[in-house]
Amino acid sequence: MRVQLTKEFALKLYCRIRQAERSIDFAIGSSQQWDLLRDYYTEVKRRELFEIAQWLKSVLPATQPIPPRDYFGKIRLAYVLLLPLSVLMNRVRRRWRFAGDELLFLAASVDSVLTALSWESVPPPAFLIALRMDLFMCEHIIEKRLAGVPELKKAGNIEHFCQPCHIRHWRLEELHL
Repeated sequence: MRVQLTKEFALKLYCRIRQAERSIDFAIGSSQQWDLLRDYYTEVKRRELFEIAQWLKSVLPATQPIPPRDYFGKIRLAYVLLLPLSVLMNRVRRRWRFAGDELLFLAASVDSVLTALSWESVPPPAFLIALRMDLFMCEHIIEKRLAGVPELKKAGNIEHFCQPCHIRHWRLEELHL
């Protein structure tokens, strides 16, 4: 099963996943940082993540198992050979088809972020590291599909918790998605 995502939704999904991945990276291993991270994820941000996860789950069959992270890491020869053409086409394309297993993995990763944010104390470092790796794989899935989209570079610099001040960061509203 394949589901079409609009450019706006795919970029918004990428932004929220990138934001969570970078934020969790800065909060791993410190209870003070974890408390600040939970404050950073206001009710509005959590609700938006929840709505994204719910929408992703609504377009997928409920019985499908969630594939492991390693399932998505391979880059095939066909992808490499077609990459220049994809980059050109993606500059004008408005919709992309994502496989059901990809969307299921994205939804499960967003759900894991929400679960982690609901914990009062810092989750175990192994859990946070695995979550960050899952979120990084989610970014990889979307980046592969949207290769060449001009807004993707800006979206990669989405504002996040504990961001470095020497890099220009964008708020989601500034990206005009």
